[in-house]
Amino acid sequence: AEGAFDLLEIFQNIQQHRPSIHRIEDRYADILHQYTRELQILENLFRSSKNNPTAITGYKKTAGSIAWSLNLYLKAKQPILRFVARDGFLSSEFGSEVKRRYLIFARSIDAYKDQIFDDWKSRVVP
Repeated sequence: AEGAFDLLEIFQNIQQHRPSIHRIEDRYADILHQYTRELQILENLFRSSKNNPTAITGYKKTAGSIAWSLNLYLKAKQPILRFVARDGFLSSEFGSEVKRRYLIFARSIDAYKDQIFDDWKSRVVP
């Protein structure tokens, strides 16, 4: 009961401090804007380097290209998973746009990875 009471007091304090809630919501919007900038950097890097990706030590060209693209994908995926886990975070119009851009990026990485693999397979498998 004590824990429930403490929780109730916290909610009451939140209700009394509406400006704080708006500041917190503004910070979440700032986080989404920062993520879009980071996603844009990843998209630009992918577009500019996909025909000649950075070589990864210990990998042959095909495997290195796939690993490079997956690395970019994972850098974009990790934050979006955290956003999805927070209810309502991506439900705004801007949040939906961020999610849409992420999905376009993820699909382009997936198509690239599949194309690299299929090209390799057609050369190796008779």
